[in-house]
Amino acid sequence: MAILKRGYEVHKAKCAKCHPFQNPADYEANELRDEIMPVMARKSKLDSTDEKAVLAYLLAHGFSPWGLERYTRLVGQVF
Repeated sequence: MAILKRGYEVHKAKCAKCHPFQNPADYEANELRDEIMPVMARKSKLDSTDEKAVLAYLLAHGFSPWGLERYTRLVGQVF
């Protein structure tokens, strides 16, 4: 769960400076992973560890019925 805490902290410090929280449930997980996070991470100058932490936080926050197995397949083992 440390990665989720780190994701929250990075999101609050970097992402929320520029825009309000976007509900991750409004996006497909692969859209967050493949399209949104790479662009936002680059703009925010996140390293790959913090990018993964923010993505894990967003996906956990917007957790939907596709469940942990698909989450792990898309993001990798984070817990």
